[in-house]
Order: sequence, then structure tokens, then C-alpha cells
Amino acid sequence: QEPNRGFLVLPTRRSDVEDIYLMWAAAEGAQASRAAQLATPADVEALRKVDADLHNLIGQTPPRALELNGELHDTIHRIADAPKLQWFTDAARRLIPYEFWFEFHTVPGWQELNSTDHTEIIDAIEAHDGDAAGEAMRQHYVATSKLLLSWLDSIDFWDPDTVPA
Repeated sequence: QEPNRGFLVLPTRRSDVEDIYLMWAAAEGAQASRAAQLATPADVEALRKVDADLHNLIGQTPPRALELNGELHDTIHRIADAPKLQWFTDAARRLIPYEFWFEFHTVPGWQELNSTDHTEIIDAIEAHDGDAAGEAMRQHYVATSKLLLSWLDSIDFWDPDTVPA
């Protein structure tokens, strides 16, 4: 905000996306850790069903991959029952450049990563191992951010005036 002038929308910098994913990974990891403490056998069964659907995406539309990914994470959030952590997760999600939110499936490697990367998280939740669940989820977000950043680099997304020397 500039006094007496209004607001200026700043371009998204690479470091902005890195920072968003850092916080998003922390909030999601904390929720996975909490879910590991609270999960019932029925909760784990629900997660395994969605994970199996993600593993069997051949012939499915890319938007279906996004739906299943969202369903899996929403199930973990429901199990965790952590409204304040959910607030941080939602805030991070809203900070990702909007034009990519519904296009993640076009990022090279995203669908492959998200069709296989959740099993370790679910295994840790089923074992009630909060540390392992949290770390697996954080690493999942690190891997996702690397894919997105690599793709954005490849399409010269960044404003040359904001790229660090």
C-alpha cells in the first residue's frame, strides 16, 4: 500500500514461492503428525482407498488427479482436527499464484509424484508415528515445490528485474 496512491500488486518472485512452500510444508506436516496420533482404522481405510485411486490414474483426466489429491489431503485435515493449522494451510494455498492452482497437472512430473508419494505418509499415519508422518508430508511438499519451481524456471516465468543476481 502506498499512502494517497492505493495499492501496487508486486510480481511473484521465486523466493516468494519457496517461502510459501516452506510454510505450507510445515503446516501440512503438523497436520499429518496430528492425524497419526488420532487416526482410527476407518480413517486409514479411507486414506488407503483414495491412495489406491491415485495409483490407478491411468486413463483418468488430469482434473481427476487434482480432485483425488485434494480429497486425500482433506481427509488428513479432517482426521487432524486442527482448525488453526488448517487456517495456515489454507493461507499458503491461497498464496500460490492463482493461474497455477488448477494447472498443477500440467507441471512435468506432478501427476507421477502425486500418484505415488502419499503411501509413505499413510503408512506412518497407520503406525501412529507422528514424527514420520510429519516428515513424510514435509518432504512431499518439498518435492512438489521443486517440480513447480523447475517448471516455472523452464518457462521463464520470473520477472528479470526481480530475479536475484
